Amino acid sequence: FTDAKIGTTNDPDLITLADNAVTVSGTLTVSDDVKLSEATASLTHTASTGGLAITSTAGYVDVESVRFTSNAIGISGDTDIITLSSASVAVAGALGSTGDFNVATTAFTVASGTGNTAVGGTFSVAGASTLTSAATLSST
Repeated sequence: FTDAKIGTTNDPDLITLADNAVTVSGTLTVSDDVKLSEATASLTHTASTGGLAITSTAGYVDVESVRFTSNAIGISGDTDIITLSSASVAVAGALGSTGDFNVATTAFTVASGTGNTAVGGTFSVAGASTLTSAATLSST
C-alpha cells in the first residue's frame, strides 16, 4: 500500500482508491456475477483507438431479452431469427414493416399508407394472378 494505491513490487499502482471511485490499471478477472445498482448504469469504453468487444466463452451473449450467438441475433427460444454475413442479412420468419419498403431505392417499392407497389424492372409471375380492379398496360 502506498497512499491510496494498492499493488505489487513491480506494479505499485495496480489499484487506486479515491472518493467514490476505484481504478484498476490492469486486467480485472471476476469469477462471479457483476451487479450494478445505479438507477441508470452504463459501461463506457474511452480508448482513443480500437473498440469494445464483448465475448462469451459459453457461446452467446444476452442483452435484455436479445441473444447474440456468433453472427446470429435472436431470443432464448429462437436464437437465429436474424443471421448476418458479408453483405447480406437472412431473416428466418416473417418480416414486418410499418413504413415504406424499398429495395435498391426504386427497384421495388411498397407505400405503407396505400399498399401501392412499383417495380422498376421486369415483373414475372410463375403462378396465377388475380386482379380485382382496373389494369393499365403500356409499352414504351
